This record gives sequence, C-alpha cells and structure tokens, in this order.
Amino acid sequence: MSVLTFRPDGGCSYEVLASSRKSIGWLHPLDDGCLYFFPDDDHSGWPSWVLRQIADKLDELNKPWEDHINETLKP
Repeated sequence: MSVLTFRPDGGCSYEVLASSRKSIGWLHPLDDGCLYFFPDDDHSGWPSWVLRQIADKLDELNKPWEDHINETLKP
C-alpha cells in the first residue's frame, strides 16, 4: 500500500498523486467553499484504502471552513 500525495497547485486546489508521481485526480472547491475529489477520467477502480485517504484529507482541509459555517450559523 502506498501513500497518496496531495500537491497544492498554488491556488485552492490539490493534485492527488499515487506513489508521488501518477496523478489520479484533483481536489477542487465548489460554490459552497468545500473541496471535492474529481478523479482523472481513466476508468480505474480504487481500493478502499485510497478512498479513505482521500476522504480523510478532504475532512482535514474542509474542517476550518465547516467550523466557520457552523459557528456563523449557530443560533
């Protein structure tokens, strides 16, 4: 099992690399301000550990924004 690398693009997005060299997709923000994973369109299947690493990174990167939203919308 290899570890994924999340390489910032200098803006708000991150390239997701397997084995530090093969791009498997991107983390891009949408209109709600949260990042989402967009896989490269190579029709590959991914094991659960890859998806889990991506989900964990999305949770980490989205947490500050989600905390801000929850605090702002607190009754």
